[in-house]
Amino acid sequence: IVPEFGTIAMMILLVGIMATVVLTKNRFQMKI
Repeated sequence: IVPEFGTIAMMILLVGIMATVVLTKNRFQMKI
């Protein structure tokens, strides 16, 4: 496995987690 590919995968995972957290927070605010 190429190290660069691993770092890119980690970056994508982190971005995805951050996006989901922000979306969930926005949804809760909208409901309230």
